[in-house]
Amino acid sequence: MGESPASDKQISRLGPDVFLSPPTPAGLASTLRDRKAPIKALLLDQSLFAGVGNWIADEVLYHAGIAPARLGGTLSVDEIAKLCETLRFVVETAVEVGADAEKYPENWLFSARWGGSKGAEIIDGSRIVRETIGGRTTAWVPDRQS
Repeated sequence: MGESPASDKQISRLGPDVFLSPPTPAGLASTLRDRKAPIKALLLDQSLFAGVGNWIADEVLYHAGIAPARLGGTLSVDEIAKLCETLRFVVETAVEVGADAEKYPENWLFSARWGGSKGAEIIDGSRIVRETIGGRTTAWVPDRQS
């Protein structure tokens, strides 16, 4: 007989599921306090944010207006609140449309980051930068994210 998911070692290392138990601003502020890693890397840490993958992290940071290389501990109270709101919005939207990329909102970074062979160079008149942050390819827009 196999182990139950709750007793599986790998699963026990996961943090809260961001869809079922989205972070609150107070909880997120506590999680990020004194963190010296880039917010992009923190969002990808499954022990903190189970279910956040690379494109979701980029999308959330794009809409929250936060640069992916910002250190987690440097976010203001307002930025943390916006990050919570945006994380919930992106994840709920993806679930509502069954993760069908063709149904994501037109103003999302998603289609620009992966459109064509390498993706678009511009979104809404601003340049998209692609670089490695937290060990992952990151698409972000410096004109909109600080």
